[in-house]
Parts: sequence; structure tokens; C-alpha cells
Amino acid sequence: MYSHGLICLRAQPLHLGHVELINKAMDICQSVTIVIGSSQESRTERNPFSIEERKKMFYSVFNQKKLNCISVEDINNPPKWVSYILSILLMLSTYSHVNNEVDVYFAGTKWDAELFQKEGIKTIILDRSLSNLKSGTELRKMIKEKDDTWKRYVPLEVQKIIEEIKI
Repeated sequence: MYSHGLICLRAQPLHLGHVELINKAMDICQSVTIVIGSSQESRTERNPFSIEERKKMFYSVFNQKKLNCISVEDINNPPKWVSYILSILLMLSTYSHVNNEVDVYFAGTKWDAELFQKEGIKTIILDRSLSNLKSGTELRKMIKEKDDTWKRYVPLEVQKIIEEIKI
């Protein structure tokens, strides 16, 4: 068992691929931090949901005692992304007296994992390309086109939140 797991994602929207990744992390970690990226954006084609709406999605699906969601703005610089995230976690540790040192990073793609591996952080990849699940890009397109197929790929709690939002 690991002490602290980390996952970075945008969750536009939170879908079953994310749920699978987070459940795996919660099964083998004492605590899990979800970094929700691109927090500065909402109501755009790529980022239609606000940070408040995305956090609501997470906390409607997962146990808040083991899961901590933080939001960060995107710096649009993949080579510096990991050090940026780790510095935020270190700063939060200083103010909260909670050890946010990352034992393991959970990734949905090999590319995502490689960024953290280069920093010497153990990674676990649950490659969604091996499943029958849809990406956030595909889901946003379905939602925009009023194709209700998207509902098959998100938790019921998230469906309700999305349906309440008029985007």
C-alpha cells in the first residue's frame, strides 16, 4: 500500500475512465490527491465545465475522506508541469501540515506517465486505449451534438450534474 497517490486530469467531464483510475488509486493508497487542471477555463469548447462543477462531479462520486481535489491553472508547458504540480503540493503541505509527498502517480496514458517518470516518481498506467471507454473529447462532442450516448460513459451522479448545466 502507498501513502499518497496523485492523479492529474481536467475532467471535462469526469467519466468512467477517470473513475476506474481513481478507484485503483484509492484501493492501494491511504490518500489520493486529484489535481484538476485548467481551472481558469470554463464554457469553452475544450473546457465547458467550471472548476466548481468539476469538483461537484468528483465529490458526488467519491469518498471525500480519502480524496482531496485541488485546482490549478494550466501553465501550457508540459516539461515544467510536474515540477509545477509538486511545488504546489509542497506549498500545501507547509500550510496544512499534511505530508503531500507523492509515492505514486496514476496515469491514463503512457505520455502522461512519462512526465512523472522523468522526475523519478513511480507510475501506474491504466491505459484507457485498451478499454471500450470514450475520451473526454468524444464525450464533449456527443453532449454538444445532443447524442445521449455520452450517458453510458459517465456515472449517474455526473449525468445529473451535466443535465442541470445548460451549456
